[in-house]
Amino acid sequence: MQKSHIDFYIIWKKIFSTTSAEEDRELQKWLNASAKHFKFFYDAEAFHKYGSSFSKKPVDSQIALKKVRSRIFRKLVFRRIAAAAVILFIFSTVTYVLQKDWHTSDELIAKDITSESKSGKQKAILILQDGTTKSLTTKSAIKVQQGQTLLQQSEEGLFYVAGHQKTDKLVYNTLKIPRGGEFFIELSDKSKVWLNSETTLRYPVSFTNKQRVVELTGEAYFEVSKDTKRPFIVISNNHTVQVLGTQFNISSYPEEADIKTTLVQGSVKVKAGDADNVILKSSFQSVYRVEDDVVIAKKFHVGMNAGDFDGVADLIAKYPERFSSPLDVLWYERRVELAGEGDRWFDLVRSGRTASVMGAIYPGVDWNKHIYLPVGLIEQGNSGNTLTAYPDEVYPDPIE
Repeated sequence: MQKSHIDFYIIWKKIFSTTSAEEDRELQKWLNASAKHFKFFYDAEAFHKYGSSFSKKPVDSQIALKKVRSRIFRKLVFRRIAAAAVILFIFSTVTYVLQKDWHTSDELIAKDITSESKSGKQKAILILQDGTTKSLTTKSAIKVQQGQTLLQQSEEGLFYVAGHQKTDKLVYNTLKIPRGGEFFIELSDKSKVWLNSETTLRYPVSFTNKQRVVELTGEAYFEVSKDTKRPFIVISNNHTVQVLGTQFNISSYPEEADIKTTLVQGSVKVKAGDADNVILKSSFQSVYRVEDDVVIAKKFHVGMNAGDFDGVADLIAKYPERFSSPLDVLWYERRVELAGEGDRWFDLVRSGRTASVMGAIYPGVDWNKHIYLPVGLIEQGNSGNTLTAYPDEVYPDPIE
């Protein structure tokens, strides 16, 4: 009988050469069952080479969603490795850099980074309520009883097994992931969290009867167990995401200007600063620009890089230096706003690197001139601090 699905953790172990003989046989049966299985495994291997993280979940009709998840983890880790590599590269081979393509050079350098800088290694520091620290790797094995909750580690990660009695007294542990690491944790309510490099999660050993609250710095993917009586809340800086049961990713690194929430399945409520609450449905992503107290929501297509935006959000997040609050003013050198039916038009003066980027999008346009670029505002919140765009919105042609 041909095998139609497989535990994704076996694929993860194969990529890191830690599978057993039995797991190798199971994987081979799954690969032989379909050419699509083989292609998926090949893609997973390719993603790993650029710093991806993978999750523990059976491979079935939800393959497309798993690709989104792995790309979310891949993007930020690779960018950080490449950035560090570029600094070293500039000092050692300035002349060579001036003659070669930057993108190609970054890829070549990233391959030479030491093993400590590579992602994919299961490692973390666990800080217990009393300040005790424990170093976690795939080879470590710990078991700690904290009140009614049992904490134990296996090769897969960290697991909390809650007792039958609920408590109103919260005991917090903290899990810190160093650079180049990643880790999996299953909380006491059976919610699963995949933590990316340089990420910290502070969480109760056992949740109360009223709500489930965790604090995140960095990036993590959540699969929240459904509990309609106890909402699950993730706090990141001045940004909160509230869910009942869903799958989503949050990127909230302190050095980043934005906090990104990507919803794969279900619905969540995003609350950030003084902006209106934003309800995200499946396949929607929001960006909270911390400095300007602005929330931008945008739908993405399954299969695309969920860390990227197009349309309105892409323009705001990438090209202007800042997106001011309220939305009536956009600061970037000189700009003038004109009234239009359902549109806002900004007179953008572009120069330097920005001009070349915009020139790649609109070939033949001189971005050193004043260009009227229409930006459709489909839905604007009452506070003036929220903006929602939809996938059918595209850039209209710029007008000189």
